Amino acid sequence: MCRLKRGISVTIDFVHEDMNTEGLVMIPFAEDDMIWEIGLLTLKDRAMESSVEKFYKYIENYNS
Repeated sequence: MCRLKRGISVTIDFVHEDMNTEGLVMIPFAEDDMIWEIGLLTLKDRAMESSVEKFYKYIENYNS
């Protein structure tokens, strides 16, 4: 939707940098103390797929 100039998105700054799309504008929130809680849901009786586990470890290390 954003690429079609027909929508908005709330995201984190590095996603905006990765998109690098002409006409895409980032407007930061004024509050510096905003906290985003991150959650990951998995099935209770099933092991995580390797790709999910890699993503989990990436997020865990990113926030350290």
